[in-house]
Amino acid sequence: MPWFLIDPNGYRYPVGPSGLTLGRAADNDVVLHDDLASRHHAAIRLQDELAWLFDRDSSNGTFLNERRLTQAEQLTAGDQVRIGRTHFTVDYAPPPQVVVPAAPAVSEPASDFASPWPAILVGALIGIIGLLAVYVTVVRPLMQRSAVAATPENPYAVYNRALASIAFVLTPIDGTESAAAGTGVVMTEGGRILTAYSVVFDPNTQQPYNRKSQALIGLNRSGVYDGRALQDWYLARVVRADPQRDLAVLQIFAMQDDSPLPNSFRLTPAERNTSLSGVEPSPLAVISFMASGTAEQHVGRALTIGSGQFLGYLPDATLNSPRGWMQSDIQLTLANLGGLALDEQGRLVGMYTGARSGNATSEGALLRPIELANPLLAGVH
Repeated sequence: MPWFLIDPNGYRYPVGPSGLTLGRAADNDVVLHDDLASRHHAAIRLQDELAWLFDRDSSNGTFLNERRLTQAEQLTAGDQVRIGRTHFTVDYAPPPQVVVPAAPAVSEPASDFASPWPAILVGALIGIIGLLAVYVTVVRPLMQRSAVAATPENPYAVYNRALASIAFVLTPIDGTESAAAGTGVVMTEGGRILTAYSVVFDPNTQQPYNRKSQALIGLNRSGVYDGRALQDWYLARVVRADPQRDLAVLQIFAMQDDSPLPNSFRLTPAERNTSLSGVEPSPLAVISFMASGTAEQHVGRALTIGSGQFLGYLPDATLNSPRGWMQSDIQLTLANLGGLALDEQGRLVGMYTGARSGNATSEGALLRPIELANPLLAGVH
């Protein structure tokens, strides 16, 4: 997915094979909280490797580089898209391409050599064949490896490994038609899911949102997100929750219809990294579903990527830990609860639990280091 739409907070919405829809209605991939936007306002569609912007008969129009669309227009990196009061930037990260050098052309022997010196001609042909053999077996493979190494890759491809482990968590709230929603991550093959505490527990009462302490878990086990609804849904119950750590663990126990899990049930756990250095800033990304609305509106279709820097660790006096928080400069909101913090190799290093940085030098979010989940995960496989 080389095309991205970036919102004013820096969140990146990948444009999948099914495209990307934008509007106020909850069935859009990007739900706009903008009173000037129509319910189904605009869409981006892919054709071959090109991206096209469409207006969906909106009331106030869709603007590309401050020109109102009158027909579909092709997008390029750096374009500005405006819907109502909301501005987006178009980005393109080209996928890696293998450049194979063309074999050198073999020139025809001069006509002077055809008749007078047939022996020389035969010797020359043998020499050329030998050179071609060396080229095919030695030189060309080296040149191909060099070309691949020199080709710039999609900078977001490193996060693909985490996509099979990212979960959408939907927790019904007793007595209402609403649900708490957020992001989670697969921690074991057997179905242990880690998420933020307030995705499954009311942080004010410290009580579960429903008497069964259950939640729906949505996954795309293939790791492919193409703009359509999540493919795999399961029932899970909260097995451990710690309000001081802002974390909770769920266990998947059945399919969405309450039927037993198949014998082949296995999930892909996230790869973890607990050795980030707090000395120098290093690249960091947070991937999450944007959660808002009622239970019926949560389909978990749109993923966002927020990129920034890990700035170091901060202590947590409550936990008596000098590395209680990871400080970042990434702008996150409660819609990103449970978002996965990934290092530059796509490994899980932390989770967003709703805390904001109070540091005057950073307006970013605080993240819980993933090692603080170890006590909640102890003894599970």
